[in-house]
Amino acid sequence: MENRGRITAVDLHPDKLRLLTADAGRLGVTIATTHAGNAATMPEGFRGAFDRVLLDAPCSGLGTLRRNPEIRWRITLPELEKSMSLQKRLLRKAADCVKPGGRLVYSVCTVTPEENESVVAELLAARPEFKRIPPEGIPPELIDADGFFRTFPHRHGTDGFFGAVFTRI
Repeated sequence: MENRGRITAVDLHPDKLRLLTADAGRLGVTIATTHAGNAATMPEGFRGAFDRVLLDAPCSGLGTLRRNPEIRWRITLPELEKSMSLQKRLLRKAADCVKPGGRLVYSVCTVTPEENESVVAELLAARPEFKRIPPEGIPPELIDADGFFRTFPHRHGTDGFFGAVFTRI
């Protein structure tokens, strides 16, 4: 962005925002501001205010299982359902922040269809002004047959990630 425009970072955790502010300063980024909260508590002024919105949603973390094997014993079906419910709510709220013609990216570090395709399907069913589009600038081997960004530890040597891109028409 070459320090033009503005970047607004939102996170529930003030420590993460302090780290982001420090990193932005170290890198010479002067257009970034922070806001403590989450998509569910966005100020009214954020509604329809952004050209691009990235929701890096809280998730079960099952995509990090090879690095965090204890997740296997921590994640239960009720936890997974709670995570999915939160993701759906946050994605709807994040969608509210996107201007017409803008883009929304949904990203999670999990491989479960409940936290991936199901969340995407609900947004598309509830919000007809959003259409899913192919991710740009991503190596083709990381795009699956359905047009989602997806990595798997056993195939790509990384954590399991999922991403979907939408445009607001």
